[in-house]
Amino acid sequence: MKQIQFDCRIISRNGRDACRELVGFFFIHDQSLTIYEYRQFGKNRTNVLPFIKKSTYSHQCGRRKGKQYQLGDFYIGANLTFLSSDHLRLPESIKENTLLILRITNIDQVASDDLRTDSVQQEDDTTRQEANDRLVFKAIQDKLKEQLHKRGVRILTAMGKYFQQLDKERNGLLDKADFKQALKVFHLEMSEKDFESSWLILNENGNGRVDYGEFRRAIIGEMNEYRKSFVRKAIPQRKKSNYLFWIR
Repeated sequence: MKQIQFDCRIISRNGRDACRELVGFFFIHDQSLTIYEYRQFGKNRTNVLPFIKKSTYSHQCGRRKGKQYQLGDFYIGANLTFLSSDHLRLPESIKENTLLILRITNIDQVASDDLRTDSVQQEDDTTRQEANDRLVFKAIQDKLKEQLHKRGVRILTAMGKYFQQLDKERNGLLDKADFKQALKVFHLEMSEKDFESSWLILNENGNGRVDYGEFRRAIIGEMNEYRKSFVRKAIPQRKKSNYLFWIR
């Protein structure tokens, strides 16, 4: 049976949930997927427990909302979204949120490349638009790279604290004025055109508010997932929830 194995983690501000070890499988023949969780019982016993039952699923947000997952959706750094209400076995801390967001952290690249060679997928308008979006963010990140070179980690942590202070509702969302102010506070020079382009992409639902973790990731870039994994394991548990936003 042709399948791709991948590792993923939960995008969450709950440190314990973010550190859950998840492994998934995407099956080519019916485009279904399933995800399991590694759970440690005692010092020497590890069990693999069901986390997302095997079925076909569709994107729950973004440009592909409502479209079924396919081979091209599985790559390191990609997000998989599910409705928490569809999965009754999820921990209560996860079911508190409408959406369950998982980020792929590792993938069987050999199997993925082989399957992509064998599979011919039709490129649609959404695929082309997503590619254009990535080019927009890549151009912005390249322009900011020199500004960030000497203060990359410091600005990441400082900006995380700043956004948390602005987030009075504690829901992870801020408006356009907040992000513009943050760029000024941290002396990040971005043209009005680049800012508006990034805002239109991130605020695709038009509600005027954007997740600040996604904003930071879009303009600064994604921290290497291997490095994130190391950070999550190295930081004491009591500090993980505070640090989590910075590495999203």
